[in-house]
Amino acid sequence: MAATLVKLREEERELTDDTVHTPCSWAPNNWFSEHFEVRRQAIKICQKGCSVRMRCLELAMDLEKKNGSSRFGIWGGLNPHQRQELARVRREMTPDVTDVPIH
Repeated sequence: MAATLVKLREEERELTDDTVHTPCSWAPNNWFSEHFEVRRQAIKICQKGCSVRMRCLELAMDLEKKNGSSRFGIWGGLNPHQRQELARVRREMTPDVTDVPIH
């Protein structure tokens, strides 16, 4: 997870000193565990102790939107289903500019 996060952040040119010291860098496999309780703990840690949580979430959602993939693991304190639901809500709340009449 930490290596993936660092790699993605480099690709997006968002790498900062605090990214390398995020909670997910301490036990990266926990953010991709198959065990519910481990993932639940990872979410708690992420939501309460990560200085880059919102950037991480936005990066994951941007990549998922662009690639239609990366729907795995805990990113920004959300699991794949929660990120998918957040993306759906955002789409519904964003006005369709093609519906706006041009004068």
